[in-house]
Amino acid sequence: MSIDEQIFHWINTGWTSDVLDAVAPWLREAEHWIPLYLVIAAYMILRYRKRALPAIAAILLCFGLTDVISSRVLKPLVERPRPCHVMVEDAIELRVHCGSGYSFTSSHATNHFGFATILTMLLATGVSRRVLLGSASFLWAGSISLSQVYVGVHYPLDIVAGAVLGTILALLVHHIYITFTPSSWLMRPRLSV
Repeated sequence: MSIDEQIFHWINTGWTSDVLDAVAPWLREAEHWIPLYLVIAAYMILRYRKRALPAIAAILLCFGLTDVISSRVLKPLVERPRPCHVMVEDAIELRVHCGSGYSFTSSHATNHFGFATILTMLLATGVSRRVLLGSASFLWAGSISLSQVYVGVHYPLDIVAGAVLGTILALLVHHIYITFTPSSWLMRPRLSV
C-alpha cells in the first residue's frame, strides 16, 4: 500500500466522527458557496466601482483555467481511478456519491486554491492584510479539499496536486491582470476625503 493510500485510509476511516460526517459533504457542495461569491463580488463593486470589473474578469478567468485544466486536461491524461472505484466497500467510508470521473487532480482543490490565491492577491494590500486574508482563504480552500478525502472520492495526492496547480494558475492570471490592466483600472481602495 502506497503512502498516499495509507494517508487516505487514515483520514477517510480514522477521522470518522458525526460532526465530520455532517460537515464534510456540505463543504464540498458548490452551491453552498454561491452567497459568499456574490458577497465578494458586491464588496469589490461597491468598494472599487468600475475598477472591480477587470479583477472580477481575472477571477472568472482563473476559475475557467483551473476547472478546464484539472477536469478536461489532467484527469483524462492521467486516468487515475477514484478510491471509491477501486477499493472494496469494507476498506472505505464512502459518504457521498462516488462520481464517474477520474481522481487526479481534484478539481475542488484546484478551483478553490486558485480562487483563494487570486482573491488574496487582488484584495489584500500590505503584508498583514495578505497574511490575514491568505490564511482565512487557504484554510477555507484546505477544508473543502480535505473533505474530498474524508468523503472517499479523492486521494491526498489529488488534493495536494490540485492545490499546487490552482495556486500556480492563479499567480499566472494575477500576473496577466497586472500586466494588461491599465494602471487607472487596477483596484485600489478609494481614498477618504
